[in-house]
Amino acid sequence: MKMYVLLIFTTLSLNFSSLAFAQGGRGGKGRRDAGPVAVQAMSARQEAVPEDLAFVAVLGGRVQAEVYSKVSGRVESFGVAEGQSVKVGQVLLKIDRNEPGESFMATPVVAPFAGWIGRWHVHNVGEQVLASSPVVTVVDDVRLRAVLDLPVDVWLKVTRETRAIVKVGADSREAKIISISRSADMATARGTITIEIANDDHKWRAGMVARITLGVDPRPRITVPTTALIITDAGTYVYLMEGGKAKRTPVSFRLLSSDKAEVMEGVKDGDQVIYLGTNQISDGADVKPVER
Repeated sequence: MKMYVLLIFTTLSLNFSSLAFAQGGRGGKGRRDAGPVAVQAMSARQEAVPEDLAFVAVLGGRVQAEVYSKVSGRVESFGVAEGQSVKVGQVLLKIDRNEPGESFMATPVVAPFAGWIGRWHVHNVGEQVLASSPVVTVVDDVRLRAVLDLPVDVWLKVTRETRAIVKVGADSREAKIISISRSADMATARGTITIEIANDDHKWRAGMVARITLGVDPRPRITVPTTALIITDAGTYVYLMEGGKAKRTPVSFRLLSSDKAEVMEGVKDGDQVIYLGTNQISDGADVKPVER
């Protein structure tokens, strides 16, 4: 039985090896008889492209405040519910501060600005309230804001014109940079910027965590799609198309985004870079371009 199994395994191995040899491996000599390999290529161009850097931040309202009672006591009544809009000076709740043998008028807690009740920190009539603890969050979320603490090398590249894209889940929106600090934090050596996002539909809420991408340092660069890069233990290279043949070319690169890379060495303006079909070719293979 053991010899029978070994014979089958040996036969399969020989068949597999013969098949690989016949196909010529990855675009090897065995493919040349089948004609040139169809690939997609693009002309490398020097263009002003920013580098995309991503950060995570918590969104807040353009105006947002934790509201405190001026006195300690118990909740006598609520004036509004969570999510409702309020006007400046509107009574949000009243505090009963009566003590045995002493009687006081109920003390109102009012909205400091127009907005919405973000959330209550107290929930029941009769609940104890301390003057040192917030009772409610009031937020104006027609515009949302986020403050980013950036490494100095990034902070110094940010301008009011820097592109900012904010993403929450699958939804993304453009943002505007409204302020850039003029001094770094002494403890962390990081600088801050504040961005603002339109939220007229109120679909995004204060407290949500967002992924924020900044497009910094736009300058002339030679760029290629990341699909053109072939990364190996021996280094990174691309295939250039020259005279109907693939030319394996070592490169040095840096990622600018998930789908674009800057090539610092190895590719020059106007080179035809193969970005699709590279897994079917090798150095010197015959290739033909096809349209996208």
